[in-house]
Amino acid sequence: ALSLLREAGFSLFLLTNQSGVGRGRFTMTAVHLCNERMIALLGLAAPVFAEICIAPERPDESVVYRKPSPRFIDECVAKYGLDRSHCWMVGDKPVDVETGVNAGINTALIDGEGFFSVAAGIPRYDTLYDFVQALVANTK
Repeated sequence: ALSLLREAGFSLFLLTNQSGVGRGRFTMTAVHLCNERMIALLGLAAPVFAEICIAPERPDESVVYRKPSPRFIDECVAKYGLDRSHCWMVGDKPVDVETGVNAGINTALIDGEGFFSVAAGIPRYDTLYDFVQALVANTK
């Protein structure tokens, strides 16, 4: 799915909450190593992501970057000169949807099992691949 997006000229960003860092359960170095392994497993030529944005805050701390804060998205929009109307936040949890809504960008939920409820009008896809196929088809 990610290779289809790259072939279509999309820039990809990864936003991730990693409260285990803030809780002292693992280090930021471990997070970076995990991300490097994930990218290696994807088997795509580097760079896969324009940015990987990691929020180490615990849920009980003041939110700066932790989703549903739109701060990472706002910073990436400014840094890369992105048009919000062409940006998508895609995730597998309601907090991902809330983040996209908070940032004023398009939002989709990957929820093939139908576990989550989200606001009306938020598209839902069974898999990331299903979302990517729809997005690429609609941008041709």
